Amino acid sequence: MTAITSDVPQLLTGLSTQTPGRKCFITGAVTVTYRDFRKQVAQTRRFFRERNVKLGERIVIASADDVATAALYTACLLDGVTAVVIDPAASSAEATVLVDKARASLIFADTALIDGTDTLRKSRATPIVPIAGPVPVRTSFGLLRRRGHSDGAETYPAVVAELTPHVGTDTVPADGVALILFTSGTTSRPKGVEITQANIAAQLRTFRRHYGYGADSVIVNHLPLHHTDGLNQGPLLTLATGGTLVRPGPVTLQRLGGMMDMIYRENGTHLITVPTVLAMMSRLPREYDDVLATPHFRFIASTAGYLDARIWREIEDRFKTKVVNSYGLTETVMEALYCGPTEETRQVGTIGKPIDCQARIVDDDGNDVVDSETGELWLLGENIMRGYFDEPEFTNEVLRDGWLRTGDLATRDDDGFFRIVGRKKNVIIRAGLNVYPEDVNSALLANDAIHAAATIGIEDDMLGESVVSCVVASDSVEVPTPEALIVECRKLLGPERMPNQILLVDELPLGPSGKVELAKLRATVMSRLCEGGAAQHGDVTVGQRVLAVAARSFNEPVNQLTPDASEESIRGWDSLSYLEFIMALERHFDLKLAPRDVMNIRRLGDAVRIVEERQG
Repeated sequence: MTAITSDVPQLLTGLSTQTPGRKCFITGAVTVTYRDFRKQVAQTRRFFRERNVKLGERIVIASADDVATAALYTACLLDGVTAVVIDPAASSAEATVLVDKARASLIFADTALIDGTDTLRKSRATPIVPIAGPVPVRTSFGLLRRRGHSDGAETYPAVVAELTPHVGTDTVPADGVALILFTSGTTSRPKGVEITQANIAAQLRTFRRHYGYGADSVIVNHLPLHHTDGLNQGPLLTLATGGTLVRPGPVTLQRLGGMMDMIYRENGTHLITVPTVLAMMSRLPREYDDVLATPHFRFIASTAGYLDARIWREIEDRFKTKVVNSYGLTETVMEALYCGPTEETRQVGTIGKPIDCQARIVDDDGNDVVDSETGELWLLGENIMRGYFDEPEFTNEVLRDGWLRTGDLATRDDDGFFRIVGRKKNVIIRAGLNVYPEDVNSALLANDAIHAAATIGIEDDMLGESVVSCVVASDSVEVPTPEALIVECRKLLGPERMPNQILLVDELPLGPSGKVELAKLRATVMSRLCEGGAAQHGDVTVGQRVLAVAARSFNEPVNQLTPDASEESIRGWDSLSYLEFIMALERHFDLKLAPRDVMNIRRLGDAVRIVEERQG
C-alpha cells in the first residue's frame, strides 16, 4: 500500500510565495521578515540533519521566545519530525515528567528552564540546545519577559546561524505525528495529544475557507505557544495564509490597552483571544471604543472556553465588530464547530455548527438523542487526533470507531445549532485553560501533612471558573497553612494549574463508594467563601483590609505584604490572580472600580488609595 504524502508543506504558502521583505512576525520590539524567517527555518533543518534527527523522531521545544518556537516547529513540520511543545514556565517537576515521557532525540529549552530543572541540567542521555532569549515569567495569557539574555554561540538560534540552509522538499507521510501537546496528568501520568500531518492539513483548509484568511490578514494572537490555539492559530496559520502575525505579549488588565493600541497601529484584521480577555475588554476606558472600528478589522475569534452571551453582545455593541465563537479541543487540532462569521452559522449564545466534520449528541449507551435533549457531544472528521501518545487505554476511552467522545454535554436545536450545557469529564476551565483536578490533588497529596484532597471549579464571572482545593490534614503532623501549601504546590505545578484558593476542612464528603460527593463539597466551599466575605471589619483600616484581600487573591502570607508590594515582588501575582484581586476588592468593599483605576494599580498602595477615594 502506497503511503500518502503530507501536503502541509504545500499549504504553508507564505514560506515560498510571500514577498521576502514582508513582515512575518511582529513580537514585542522585534519584527521578523519572511526572508529572515525562511532562512532560520532552513538553517534549523540543516541542524537537524547534522544532529542526525530522523523522520518520526521527537524534539522537545520549551521556550518563551516566540520566533524560536515558531521556527523550530515549522522545521519539524517540513522534515516530518514530531514537535513536542511544552510550557517554558513549567515547574521543575512538570518539566521532568514531560521530558521523560517524550523520549526525544533533541531538546531545545530556555536556559531558565534548564537551570531550574535538575534532570535537564545534569542530562547526558539526550542532547540539549539552550535557547537564547528572555527569561520567562508567569502569566496566564502569554509569557512576560524580563531583561537578560544568554547569547552564547552554543545557544539557539546562534548555533545554526552559519549553517548552509536546507531548502529541499522532503517526503513526509500524512499519517505521521506532527505535534504532541500535553493536556493533563503532568504531575502523574501525562496525556499527550498526537496530532498528525493530515489533521493539521485538514484544519488549515477549513480555516482558510471558512474564515477567509489571506495574504492581507494581520492576525493578532496573544495566546501562549504551548497551547494549540496559540501555536496553530498563530505561527502556523500565518504561514498558511502568507499574512502577518502580531504577538502583543502577555495580556493583563494593565496591559490590555497596549494590545488594543497595537491592533490599531498594525492594521490588525483578526484578534484571536479567550472569553476572559473579552470580559477584561469590557472594563477598558471608553477611549478604546473605536479601536476596532477600522476598515481593516474583520472580527474577534473567541476560543477555548464558554462565552457568555451577555459579554458577547456587549463587546459587539461597544466595539462595533463581530465576535465569532468556536468550539474545539486540542484533540481536534483547534476548532470543530463555528458560530460565525457567516450568517448561516451564527446564533449568539451557541457554539454554532460543525464545519468539515460531523457532530452527534448521544446518551450513555451511545445512542443519538433527539433535538433539544442533552447528551454527550461526539465528533468525527479529518481533524480528530490519532490518539494519546503511548496511552492506548486513554485513547480507547475517548475514541470509538473514529468518533471522539468530548466529555462535554450539549444540546442541538431544530435549526442545527449546538450549545454546551455542562461537562461529563473532570476538568475545570479557568480563563480558557484546562485545569485537571487530579493534577492539583496529586501536588497537594505530595505533602505528608495532607491526608486527603479534592479540587473543584467554582463559577466566576470573569474567569469562567476559579479553582478551589479542599484538604484534610494528617493527624500526625502540624497542620499547614494554605499559604504554606501554595508554596509547596508551586514546586510541582506550573502557574496555569495552581489553585486559586485552598481551604482546610475536617473531612471530605464521601459517598457509599468512597468517592467525594462533589455537590456536597461545592456546597461546603460556597458556605465557607460566603462566611469569609461576611466577616466583620471592626477597627481594621482600609489598608489592612486591602492587604488581607491581596493575601487571599495572590496566595501570599499577609504579614509579608506591604503597600509597596507589586507585580515584581509578589510571586503569586499574574494575570489571573490580579483579576481575582480586582473582583475580590469590588465584592469586599461593595464598589465598582473604574476602568482607569483597574489599569493603574501597579502596587498594593495604589489599590488602597483608590478604595479610600471611592469610599469618600
